[in-house]
Amino acid sequence: MLKYIGKGSCFNIKEINNSAYYKDHKYLLIIDCGETVATEILKIGLLNDIEEVDILITHFHSDHIGSLPTLLFYLTIILKIIPNIIYEETDKMTDYLLLSGNDLKTLNIIKPADVKNIKVQSVKQNHSQFINAYGYLININDQIIYFSGDSKNINEEILRKFKNKQIDYFYQDVSKYCNDAHLNIEDLKNLIPQDKRKKINCMHLDDDELRESLVKMGFIV
Repeated sequence: MLKYIGKGSCFNIKEINNSAYYKDHKYLLIIDCGETVATEILKIGLLNDIEEVDILITHFHSDHIGSLPTLLFYLTIILKIIPNIIYEETDKMTDYLLLSGNDLKTLNIIKPADVKNIKVQSVKQNHSQFINAYGYLININDQIIYFSGDSKNINEEILRKFKNKQIDYFYQDVSKYCNDAHLNIEDLKNLIPQDKRKKINCMHLDDDELRESLVKMGFIV
């Protein structure tokens, strides 16, 4: 359902920062816009023939939001598109974009519940003690997508929905490191039985070693 702009973690210099998109004719949904994402979007011509843009942000770490101001400048100045920036804490997004020099009159900052083209529900994640992070349940044409953003675990409600076949597409960040920010590969292995792993699309990859390990375990990368 989603396509990737990049799958890389913040220290993965070989890959573009983790970001995904959904495109339907002249409508484009972008999920996250890290430091290397805006340049890649322009390079691959993703904005060609687009008239409506929703940008869904998971949190304020720079590898997820670092080039958002640049992308907004391009959308509003060059393409004359008024984009929707979607984030649960609209006051914080307002402050961030003001500090970045963006003209708030040229864009809309909205909550997930207020998205018009698709249905979006935020999922509070356990990622950082310093900032809030959100994953999202996204309903597109009655297909349910779970996009984790960054989280060190999968919460019980999401696991329950997955086991009950209430999630059609599952996108999960994973890391080879044991830390308090991302889901460790061994924890993912223990959570997801072998016969269900082909339904888990792994992202936010540290390096090729992690990619190869995930493939051997039966996950999608």
